Order: sequence, then structure tokens, then C-alpha cells
Amino acid sequence: MLEKTGRGDFDAIANHAVATTTAGPTGPSAPVPGQVALSAPAAEGTGDIGTTSRPSPGAPGTVNTDRPDPVDSEGVLR
Repeated sequence: MLEKTGRGDFDAIANHAVATTTAGPTGPSAPVPGQVALSAPAAEGTGDIGTTSRPSPGAPGTVNTDRPDPVDSEGVLR
């Protein structure tokens, strides 16, 4: 619809998108041979470990979804 109006400058939109691109989809470029690649700092623990997970109340291997059992009124699942 915008193309039919003739008011969209699609070349300018494409050029702006290319000019503001900051990273490639494949990640950073390869390091120069002989150059040491930078690494991320080591992770440090905060000591604040909060958990909300609790064991499932059902039998092992089952998952309670709190959904009612399906009704097969047409006998499709038989």
C-alpha cells in the first residue's frame, strides 16, 4: 500500500538500515593471527540464592497441568 502512494523512499530506508548495522548475524570477526582474543570476565557468585522450585506432588514421570481430562464424545480416540 505504501509503495502505491509513491511517498516511500525505500532507497533511503535501506541505506539507513545498512548504515546503522552494528553486528553481523554470525558474530564477531576472527582475530588477527598472533593476536590474543579478549575473553569475558569470570562469573562471580553473589551468595544470594533464591529458589522457588518445589518437587512435583504427583508420581515420578507424570506432569500435573491442572487441566481436565479430554472428553472423547465422538469416539475418535478408541
